[in-house]
Amino acid sequence: MNNPMFMPSELKNNKKLCLEVFDNYLFHYSSILFIGAGFGFGFGMPSWVILIKRLLEVNGLPDDLSESPTTAELLDAAQRCLDKVKESSEDWNDRFMQEVYDALYLETKDPFSWEGQCASELARSIVCCLNSDVFIKKIFTLNYDDNLERYIKWNGISVSSVIGADTTELRAEISVYHPHGFLPREIDVQRSEDIILTRDSFIKEQIAGVLGPWPQNVLDTFIRNIPVFIGSRASDPMLDLYFTSLSENHKMYNRNIDRMVLGFVLDKSPNDIFESEYDDESKLLYINFENFDQIPEMLIKFCRKKSEMLAGKSSKLMG
Repeated sequence: MNNPMFMPSELKNNKKLCLEVFDNYLFHYSSILFIGAGFGFGFGMPSWVILIKRLLEVNGLPDDLSESPTTAELLDAAQRCLDKVKESSEDWNDRFMQEVYDALYLETKDPFSWEGQCASELARSIVCCLNSDVFIKKIFTLNYDDNLERYIKWNGISVSSVIGADTTELRAEISVYHPHGFLPREIDVQRSEDIILTRDSFIKEQIAGVLGPWPQNVLDTFIRNIPVFIGSRASDPMLDLYFTSLSENHKMYNRNIDRMVLGFVLDKSPNDIFESEYDDESKLLYINFENFDQIPEMLIKFCRKKSEMLAGKSSKLMG
């Protein structure tokens, strides 16, 4: 691969160079997308905080979350909701899953509707990538909903939802993986038996570490492809564990030694100070944007550029 020559220190606050590196990697490697919670906002999906607040309300529990709740606070609040359900119901798991489902889809727009189709620029840019010559093999999301799948299907692309590490992957143009659980809009579609939302479920996942079936599946996929995080700062403790293991794996087996960057994080800048940053430990390249809408704009431009370049090469060969 013809990597652009650069030093990691050159990438800090140099968005132009970072985008050149991004273009170069995605031109030469297959990639996977890792979609964060921001994807669902256009469809009216709740943030993690709003989801937990709705669960607290339906269970008659006090909302004592701080103004900017930590991950620990949200996991503990979800655990309190589950414990309350356990006290009052023998089929507590089914009831809790239904409560999460109701809170999830309370104010959403159906991606199959015209309103839903116009709701998300990010969804449009992802479909643009899938319809272009950008080689995306899989999509991972920590979201429970099936808005992404429904939107992709509406645009004529076959899609398979993978809801368990041992789930048989159906033949489709794209597969969407749900490591934290799956609660599709249609109730007659297979859903997860449980989800990772509470403190206990999260601890169980961490104990399994990268040796668990789901983490191993994710890690193997990261090793073979370039992961691109969209709307997620890859700050999830499990994701941090994946990338530490990924970096060690590349060192141990001398894999793809030309890959100075193991993955990309595209997100809205958390402050006004830096535009980009390279993490030496995880080998992630963070490319930050002034606002979230600039991310789908950049992806669509990239897809067009790659299609035009490949079309140009094809014309030369035919000529």
